[in-house]
Amino acid sequence: MSKKIKAFTLIEILIVVAILAVLSAVSWLNLNNSKKSADVGNACSQVAAYINKARNYAVSGTVKSATVTVSGKEINVSITPNSGTVTSESYMLKGDVSCSSSSSSFSYLAPNGVGVSGTIKCSSSDGSVKTVIVTPYQAVCN
Repeated sequence: MSKKIKAFTLIEILIVVAILAVLSAVSWLNLNNSKKSADVGNACSQVAAYINKARNYAVSGTVKSATVTVSGKEINVSITPNSGTVTSESYMLKGDVSCSSSSSSFSYLAPNGVGVSGTIKCSSSDGSVKTVIVTPYQAVCN
């Protein structure tokens, strides 16, 4: 009695391995692009939050003014108190993200917190872009 052995040939196994390799490469590239896009979204949200934080300082009435400057990867928040010395806080954006603004800085004055308008574009090297829209009363990431 002759029994036939059922098995995969070497060619069939190599084809399956090649298909898996191609699928893995495509998935890896998509994952990497998703991470960069998420980094840009996080940077946009951070910039908007710091601008809103500066406005909240001004609205609180405990300071004369609050100013946010965005340049490349750095965000600088300067607080001018009613009396005393100016304090500055600097923050660095994470990842491959940089931001540029239509205005050199965004200032809010006490007691009503009204400031300037403008836009800030945050982008990464892969072309992902998000925009912070700054109005006299708030900053929103789009």
